[in-house]
Amino acid sequence: MPAYQKNQKIELPKIFKTVIFKVAFPIYLILLAILYIYLLKILFIFTFPSNKINWFVSLTSFYFIFFVFTITQYKNENKIINSFLKFGRYLMIPLITIQFLAIYIRFSNYGLTTMRYISIMLNFFALYFSIHHAIKQEKCLKNSLIILTVLILILTVLPFTNIFDLPMLEQSYRYTKS
Repeated sequence: MPAYQKNQKIELPKIFKTVIFKVAFPIYLILLAILYIYLLKILFIFTFPSNKINWFVSLTSFYFIFFVFTITQYKNENKIINSFLKFGRYLMIPLITIQFLAIYIRFSNYGLTTMRYISIMLNFFALYFSIHHAIKQEKCLKNSLIILTVLILILTVLPFTNIFDLPMLEQSYRYTKS
C-alpha cells in the first residue's frame, strides 16, 4: 500500500458519498427542523420539554461536527452543502445556547451527574467549534481536534476533573451542605 503525500487528495468510496448525501444529511436537516420547532415552542410557551432537548441538541452538535469534517471536500460540488457550510454554524449557536439553559436548569435542581458533565463538555466543544468554524472556516479543523483531545483527557484521565471524580465530589458537597 503506497504512502500518501502531504497534499495528495484522498478519494473516498462512492458509497460513502451516497450514504452521507442521500441518507444521513437529509435526516440531519429534519432533526434541525424539529429542534427549531422545539425552540419556537420554548420561546412562545416559556417551558422546556421534559428531559428531551439535551439529547437531541447533543446529537445535532455531534452530527454538525461530523458533517463539517466529512463534507467540506464536497462544497464545490453541491450548493446545499456549500450553504450548510456557510450558514450551518449560525444555526447551531441558538440551539447550543438553549441547551446550556436546559443543562443549567437540571444542574441547579439535581446537581452534576456523569452524563450531565459529559453533556456540558460536549456543549462547550460544540459552541467552540461553531464559533471557530464561523471565523476560520476549514482552518478550524486541526485546532478543533486538539481541543477535543484536551477535553477527552480532562474527562477521562485527570484526577478530580474526570467523569467519575467531579460528579461524585459535587454530589457529596450537595449532600453535606443540605
